Amino acid sequence: MTWLLVTGVVFWRSLCILNNFSRKECSESSTNDWIQVRVTHATKKRGNKPSFTSHGVQTSNRYAVLSNLQETPDNFPKVVSHSAKISYIKKESTSSKNQTILLIGDSHARGISERLASYLGSSYHCTGYVKPNADLNIIISTGISEVKTLDKNDVVIVYGGTLDIARDKTTRGLFYIQQFIKKSVHTNVLILNAPARFDLSASSCINKEVIHFNRKMLKLIKPFDYAQMALLMSKLLPFSVHANFFHSIDTCCK
Repeated sequence: MTWLLVTGVVFWRSLCILNNFSRKECSESSTNDWIQVRVTHATKKRGNKPSFTSHGVQTSNRYAVLSNLQETPDNFPKVVSHSAKISYIKKESTSSKNQTILLIGDSHARGISERLASYLGSSYHCTGYVKPNADLNIIISTGISEVKTLDKNDVVIVYGGTLDIARDKTTRGLFYIQQFIKKSVHTNVLILNAPARFDLSASSCINKEVIHFNRKMLKLIKPFDYAQMALLMSKLLPFSVHANFFHSIDTCCK
């Protein structure tokens, strides 16, 4: 009985203490803004993991087809393409076509083409065809194919007649020269006078025939305006060329 009484007194006093403590907390909370929170151990909650859905390869169009859309070509922006123009500039040849001087003759014409090339310079293309111990028929026949390639800017020079004069065939030689001039109307023709024989006297029959041949050839050439005759010096070396010859070359080339 005593034990029960003691237990009841203890229980009653405990209730009083609890009531006083709760009243004290309420009074403090009403006066202060801060509230004391008891530290409690929160239970660990398992978070919800995001669910991953399997995405396969999409084979259908994501966007709905606009069936009622009306498009006109003017609605699209015009794209102006500026294509670069490529201009081809023709490169001018630094070396224009040189004027050709063709020399055909017998052994007396040897070395003249080299002298012409040295005198005229690089603006002229000098070519010589020498046929030793040949008459005018053979000389003209030798260079006839090359003469066909010439034009009005070029000159063909004929130097021969020595063998025709020695064989007393001056008339035949003059005939070949005349026919050659008639066929060479497409270019300029320059005939050199027949050289004299330096091993014979001036009064010899052959040298007299040389003078006669040159006079007839000068008269034969006069009717042709594209043909001229140039005289060589007879008192110097056989291959020395008179100034009249170079003047005739310049006149034909102009």
